[in-house]
Amino acid sequence: MSGLSRYNVEVVDSMRYALGEGPYYDPRFKRLSWVDIIGQKVWFIKDGKKECIDAPQPVGAAIPLADSEGFALALKDGIYTYENGKLSLMADLKDIYKDYWRSNDAKADAKGRIWFGASVIDGAEHEAEGNLYLFDNGKIGIKVEGTKIANGMAWSFDKKKFFFSDSFEHAVFVFDYDEESGSINKRRELFHVDENISDGLTIDSADNLWVA
Repeated sequence: MSGLSRYNVEVVDSMRYALGEGPYYDPRFKRLSWVDIIGQKVWFIKDGKKECIDAPQPVGAAIPLADSEGFALALKDGIYTYENGKLSLMADLKDIYKDYWRSNDAKADAKGRIWFGASVIDGAEHEAEGNLYLFDNGKIGIKVEGTKIANGMAWSFDKKKFFFSDSFEHAVFVFDYDEESGSINKRRELFHVDENISDGLTIDSADNLWVA
């Protein structure tokens, strides 16, 4: 842990959440956002003021939109945009997800495609299962089949590697990545965590992965 000694850790918000995830700092608006999946809320702090957006369903992730202060929201039955107080459906998941699935983590790549994972609804009496999907030009495709809990995603600085965390596989995987097509291949385990769970992750400018 000596390499972390130069970092200062501080509490941003001390409120208790049912399932708080997906923090994202947007430098355009100096806004920190995150979701409470089970609490069905998107929280954000901007200009020192904390606010929330109520979602009608469990919300797995909130991705800042490119052209506004709104978000793309990964909900239980679809991918929605939220702008100016209005929720609009982008991708219908009713015929793709099983009834006992919900969206978990989601991120947009540099081309604006949305990568999102499915997970069994918390408390459902089913084995962990799901898939990792890609929403691209109105179409949804499976990128990784048979996941347990699809979680953190990141891309290397040169856009040639894709990293993916599957919590109940207790591992982070790396794939070769083609940015133009969005294809991934040659999956291999980057590292395994025997007595822990690999959850969300991010990557810094030096290609260091930071895994929760």
